[in-house]
Amino acid sequence: LLPVRVTVLLFAHYADQFGADRVALDLPVGADVAAAVAAVRAFPEGARLRGAPLTAVNERWAPAAHALADGDT
Repeated sequence: LLPVRVTVLLFAHYADQFGADRVALDLPVGADVAAAVAAVRAFPEGARLRGAPLTAVNERWAPAAHALADGDT
């Protein structure tokens, strides 16, 4: 199966740490928001991030268990 490609939009401290306003991720099929957050934290820049981020998918609040689809932002 092909991976699910999502774009994570970064704001405030997250954008400052990454020096960018977005990060593209390839995640396994069935990945959820929690998996995307873990993938962001796996980057060297993400290791310094603290706290639990507020998360949204396609501009709507989404809990950690929300399943992601190819092309989500």
